[in-house]
Amino acid sequence: MMALTDLDNLEIYRGRKKIWTIDTDLVITGATIYFAVYETYQAASIISDATALIAKSTASGITITDGAAGTFDLTIAEADTYGWTLYSDPTNYVYDLKYIPSGGSDTIAIGRGKFVVYHDVSRIT
Repeated sequence: MMALTDLDNLEIYRGRKKIWTIDTDLVITGATIYFAVYETYQAASIISDATALIAKSTASGITITDGAAGTFDLTIAEADTYGWTLYSDPTNYVYDLKYIPSGGSDTIAIGRGKFVVYHDVSRIT
């Protein structure tokens, strides 16, 4: 389990599935959680921004595992990075992670940092 703090790196190999179990120390029961990866930091909302390279939420890719304890799983599927062209190894992107509490309307930051993608040496097809 990972206690997420501001500017933590998330690392993954291109075309591989990865699940992070994240502990926020917040009550997230009934919350909506959003995750987005970008080439550079954005001023736009991660809830509706179509320029995200990867976008996940509790509707798809994020599962709250213990709302009272503040833990959830973030899943990046193989297809999320499989077709990416990487210009260096590793290639650094950025991510943002926010949530809206149950019954709330304002987004609250959980974490942000580098989303590091490494070249895969071989692919399993």
